[in-house]
Amino acid sequence: MSYNAKNHFEQGGERFVVGGELAFEEGAGVTGFPSDAAFHILDLKDVDLSDIIDVGVDITSLFPVEVFSQAVTGDKPVLIKNAEVSGSIVNVLTSFTNGENLIVGICGLPKEDGSLISILSVSLCRVLDNIYIRGSENPDLENAIILGHGEDPS
Repeated sequence: MSYNAKNHFEQGGERFVVGGELAFEEGAGVTGFPSDAAFHILDLKDVDLSDIIDVGVDITSLFPVEVFSQAVTGDKPVLIKNAEVSGSIVNVLTSFTNGENLIVGICGLPKEDGSLISILSVSLCRVLDNIYIRGSENPDLENAIILGHGEDPS
């Protein structure tokens, strides 16, 4: 009689396959896990971005030129986390780069009265040896068509 285990090391022992449940006991942990493998992460927690709209804020100390130079190639997007803008916490996954000095992402932002969202574009830009973050907002979407839905033009 043979038995095939759902969790097992493949022959040679360099790869462990989980086909069943992997349970971690209290106090257990995982080390060496590449949490930023898919993204370049820019965590802006506790960074004052109140002036981000239409004004650049220098973030070189948080996102060095070396990291920007890798990110601007477009191989991995930038995940901008925990950015507080206009009283809301914003997380943005960038979606565009010009390959040289600009990385852009777009997200929704609730209006102050809690009604329709506005669209916030967030740009990371290199100017000489500094990296700046800047936001641009479209605050009035009442007449805009979003994802094919909006007011009847007739």
